[in-house]
Amino acid sequence: MAKNKLNDMSIDPNKVKVKTKEPEVTSSDSKAPKVRTLKEKKDPSKRPSHHKGHGKQKPTVCVKKGEKVQRVLRKEAETLVNAGWAYCSRSTWRKSLQAT
Repeated sequence: MAKNKLNDMSIDPNKVKVKTKEPEVTSSDSKAPKVRTLKEKKDPSKRPSHHKGHGKQKPTVCVKKGEKVQRVLRKEAETLVNAGWAYCSRSTWRKSLQAT
């Protein structure tokens, strides 16, 4: 049966291994002793968040049929695509605005 460290009084607290921030000196036969320190943890505000996602979608999209280009709501675009329109890039829509 495993000993419970909290309730078992037979465990000597001085023998329990605890990580310290003091540098640990390691030595090997062929190499000079090295001083090993624990790596400091990054500040949580500097870590990239996994909750951010991929941004928001714009509520409008551009659709094209022949030379006619329109910017419409996503809900309307689905019905237009079923009616023969095709999705296009926003740059195509901008160029059509400058041409007029």
